[in-house]
Amino acid sequence: MRAMDAHDHHGKFFSGIAAIVLAGSLVAGCGPGHTSSSGGTSAASTGPTAPSSSPPSPPPAPPASSGGVAPPTSVTGTALLNIYSKLLPKPSSLADLKTFPDATLKDKAFVLEDEGFVRVLGLSGPTPVSESLITLDSGGAFARGSGGSGVYGGSLGTGPGTTLLATASAFPVGSPGDAVYVFDALGTTPVTKLDLSTQMASYTGPTLMNSAGTPVPSPFATSFTASALISKGTLFVSSSNFDASFNNNPGTVIAYAFPPGTKVLGAGKTIITSSFNPGRLTRWVSPATGNEALLVMNAGAGALGATVDVIDPARGVIVLTIPIPAPAGGDGGTVAISPDGTHGFLGATFTGDVYELDLSTLDTALGNSSAVMAPGPFLGTTTLTTGPGSISSLAFSTSGKFLYACNSSTSVVYALYLGGGVAPATSGAVAGFARTGSPASFEDNSYLLAIRRGVPGIDFGGPALLVGTINLTAADATVPGVGVTIDGVAFDAN
Repeated sequence: MRAMDAHDHHGKFFSGIAAIVLAGSLVAGCGPGHTSSSGGTSAASTGPTAPSSSPPSPPPAPPASSGGVAPPTSVTGTALLNIYSKLLPKPSSLADLKTFPDATLKDKAFVLEDEGFVRVLGLSGPTPVSESLITLDSGGAFARGSGGSGVYGGSLGTGPGTTLLATASAFPVGSPGDAVYVFDALGTTPVTKLDLSTQMASYTGPTLMNSAGTPVPSPFATSFTASALISKGTLFVSSSNFDASFNNNPGTVIAYAFPPGTKVLGAGKTIITSSFNPGRLTRWVSPATGNEALLVMNAGAGALGATVDVIDPARGVIVLTIPIPAPAGGDGGTVAISPDGTHGFLGATFTGDVYELDLSTLDTALGNSSAVMAPGPFLGTTTLTTGPGSISSLAFSTSGKFLYACNSSTSVVYALYLGGGVAPATSGAVAGFARTGSPASFEDNSYLLAIRRGVPGIDFGGPALLVGTINLTAADATVPGVGVTIDGVAFDAN
């Protein structure tokens, strides 16, 4: 398989593995700044049925902005390399890295290693320690064959309490292996495998076309499972749906009734996304009402541009579609939601841009009887760099004052101040994760971010931000045969 392919959409931007140490500094005041949208009024669309034959209207042309409000204090950070390196050897890589706000899990990080294992790291000390290794499949490591064929771990999602979900997908298309694995984060219950190898999506109405203009029958087989989470007693599974020629079939999110103890899935309800190539699902919780919505970024293809769909999980329907300027593949398309629930951010796939969304009206949107196309929630773009860019991951500081963005094309982590003003202010950049490699050549790529929960220096010692780095060169690997590592960043303001 090539270095960047369909696995981009569920956590595998690069192939490789390794580990090592160094340091970088946060340089104040870098980054060209922010442009903002002028908003817009909502216009009714046809709802969550079929992608339109014409692309969604792009966001309005943004006027120039002042570039945000400068941080009130100087912010510096240091890259701390190889704070945990005892990971699986090649060909295993990192598919996902997560921490969760649940009080029971706040001192733990979860590393999805793409050969089918979830490593639980304890974070109560200054550096991570391995607490357990959860084997997802009863057969052990996922099968791998020649030419990149095999099964790959995708992403981590959440259910109620300490229930977590991990996805897997198979290559080439049509091979068995797509699945959702449900398990308890504390290891108190056995792993349940929900086999999606024969999952089918169905639709009614006019015949849908793939990205090459070829008719797609109903039902059609799904492929490249992107993510899964549980909301309102329902399991939602998003699928990117490439065909054997890597054209895009219509994107889907399929909803299954999922009462506690479910071992086998029944019939599901298909939600056709507004554009092709949906990525990971993100849960939004209203700060005012506690209502939930699910957000999914669709990268688009052919005539259909990139969008973010908002799904009402209680009804299993799309209620809002937000056009965005270009695909946003950070964390497999995850919308990073601010701790107060009012804003969302996405990392651009092919540039050094971060997109900002206004989520303050989602309570109202959940009352829509059908999908509404609404450019207004797109607030604008913050450009971190005009050079090589692929924003592969985003994370908020626990305080919510800073947004961290990882540019995997250069292995640089940026800090954006969110403490006041209409636009994020780029506060600086932490370098050093590239070691001796060339990130542009897929060497030593900082790739995943996860924040440690709590107040640094009070609730924990050591770095506040975890960085998953992949594709380590042999010279930069501290553990022979291992091509990935967990780095960290310590900041003097969080």
